[in-house]
Amino acid sequence: MIRNTLCFSVIALLGLPSLASAHDTSRAKAAELGLHRIERLVILRKINASFQTQTETLSIQLLQQRQPTDPFFKATITQGKAADGSQRTVDLMMDDDGKTLSFTEVGGTDPARLPSWTGKDALSLLEVAMHCVERELIENNRACADTPALSAYEKGFTGIVLSPINNADGKLMGAMAEVTAEGVTQTLRIRMMLDGMLDPQMPIEIKNTASEE
Repeated sequence: MIRNTLCFSVIALLGLPSLASAHDTSRAKAAELGLHRIERLVILRKINASFQTQTETLSIQLLQQRQPTDPFFKATITQGKAADGSQRTVDLMMDDDGKTLSFTEVGGTDPARLPSWTGKDALSLLEVAMHCVERELIENNRACADTPALSAYEKGFTGIVLSPINNADGKLMGAMAEVTAEGVTQTLRIRMMLDGMLDPQMPIEIKNTASEE
């Protein structure tokens, strides 16, 4: 009887971490998985193919679960506003592991301002930026991995906006992803080359929201 009790106690203790880690998927990880899901939906022709090249923003919300099977994350992926005021969006309802349970697409026309990305497309650039937020190596570049301050953006991630970087003549030179997070007043800026490599001069920068370039 004592042996059985001890075995049960050990099993119960070993089970505690899995219960405690039920919501271990970070907001940033859920966002990254959302981008992968959008890419997959494009391949399967479930959503407008333009999301591969024209996605501009992604935001994450935490949802109130009434039962364990309810969605935990809501990811909203948008393109830029069109001249007629419409805006293509996709909402992903995700579980606490970042797995998509359902999606809803709202149609529209092409954005009024449409960057002509060369090299990597919009989704790929956003994926690179999200890997940076998660402090991963980017093609052996350690800038993101070696910046502890990014942990706050990984945990509190609320949104990311992709925009072009142009030179004085208006030529497209690169891309910048601006990341916001709950409880953080500064905006994280991730600068990339058109091929998806981090900008060698200034790959990441943390700026006050109201600051000028």
